[in-house]
Amino acid sequence: MSVARFLVLTIASVSAAGVYADQLQPLSDSELSDVAGREGVLVSLDYYLNSIKTDDPATTGASISSYCSADPTNCRFTWQIANREDGVNHSGMTGARGEWLIFKDGYASLTVDKLSLDASFLGDAVSAGAAYTSWFNPANFQDSSGTCLLEGGCTAASLQLTPALRTHYPGTSGSYSSATEESTGYNDARLGMYVGGLAVEYDQGGVPGYERNAQGAFAGLSIRDNFSEQAGFAFGGSFYMYGF
Repeated sequence: MSVARFLVLTIASVSAAGVYADQLQPLSDSELSDVAGREGVLVSLDYYLNSIKTDDPATTGASISSYCSADPTNCRFTWQIANREDGVNHSGMTGARGEWLIFKDGYASLTVDKLSLDASFLGDAVSAGAAYTSWFNPANFQDSSGTCLLEGGCTAASLQLTPALRTHYPGTSGSYSSATEESTGYNDARLGMYVGGLAVEYDQGGVPGYERNAQGAFAGLSIRDNFSEQAGFAFGGSFYMYGF
């Protein structure tokens, strides 16, 4: 593009923008109050601990095998048992002191997909019909002296006009095939967790218990699906929170 042509296009664009700018008029406060839009927030998150994230639902959440399998204490959760920091001398373990509960060869993952937080009113709830209002008890919304705590009075109609935060999963679904033993659509939240071994380790010989692997294991844990590293969840309905 030549310099002259660039200047002509630039001037034309600026001129056109000026024409549209002249047509824009400011809105008054009352006019702005009539503007409606979609209110809400979508929350999605991924959390991976000692595990990998992939684009394949069948493999995401798997352990960092090359690192975890080399030494079970490489991938671990630990905490120290309360009031046992100084420890005692155990049978056959002279000099053993502090006690640690160790989850060895552990990895986990959590996925939350499109959790919706919307501004709403209690009256928007599906259960806010005649069957619901028949159970309304004004005493539940009064203080000890009998004073109503709801704006507009302690009535079912007033409660239905109360602003609320609605939490739900839009378009949630889920199905299970007994023939293939496979579930589909349970994607609102997915959780995977694995612990190869659970044991109590002790501070000994100058090595803290959380770095030792001398006691083997007495239990393990696995949360997953038959066909993937994560178990899926589908959440139906809505949760309304008000009074904040």
